[in-house]
Amino acid sequence: VYLQRGGSCTSNAVCGCDHYIYHRDSTTWDPSTIFAYYNQKRKEKPMLDDGSNVEDALKICKKYGVCSSKVWSNDNPFNKMPSKEAYKNGLKGKEIKKWYEVKNFKQIKQALVSGYPVAVAVAWCFKSIDPITHIMNSPSDKEVKKCLEGHAVVIVGYDDDKKTT
Repeated sequence: VYLQRGGSCTSNAVCGCDHYIYHRDSTTWDPSTIFAYYNQKRKEKPMLDDGSNVEDALKICKKYGVCSSKVWSNDNPFNKMPSKEAYKNGLKGKEIKKWYEVKNFKQIKQALVSGYPVAVAVAWCFKSIDPITHIMNSPSDKEVKKCLEGHAVVIVGYDDDKKTT
């Protein structure tokens, strides 16, 4: 379970991909998504909790790795500099080192069939989420125009029969 804060969804998505690739069989690994988010935002003056983008989150993961939340808690403020121990823990050789841009559903499905998760930014429209199944249906063009924000999520599977990812 990843802690969701303000604009940190890109960090959550990329840490989720790292978890899926390197730690999915672990019952104890919990990434510090706030470590990743701090490093995405650290060059901003002032540092605002207003989001980022998936590519920046991937670059940060490649540069600093993903540290354990046991070393740098997700309860830390997003703008508090992580400890030296957190930076050492992040670089354990299990960070995402390369990625590919996918441009359509066919490429997303090819990545998933090959065993890779896909981090994507989507139009975030609360009305398009089914309150019972929690499945986010594709918003209509009219709904997308009303969406004020994007949201990053991780896709790890799809169902052609149900037309879901």
